[in-house]
Amino acid sequence: MRKSILKSLKPDIIVEMLDMAVAFENWNKVMERADMLYQCVQSIHEERQEYQSKGVPAPHIHIERPLVYYYGFSHLMRGWLTKRWDR
Repeated sequence: MRKSILKSLKPDIIVEMLDMAVAFENWNKVMERADMLYQCVQSIHEERQEYQSKGVPAPHIHIERPLVYYYGFSHLMRGWLTKRWDR
């Protein structure tokens, strides 16, 4: 996914999309959204690191939870889905 698109998405919205994909049992979408969430959070983290290395305060991004939550949730969903398919 392109970085410009990732910057326009909020992790909280992707989490909601993930929850909806699980509710509809659309397992391909669950995997896609988990990857999208990880890429989005990684993009935010990298941008923050760039600002920090320059000594400039990073612009505030309103998210409901810390970034580590979104990293963990994306890995959890991928792991859960992988385990589900291994049965």
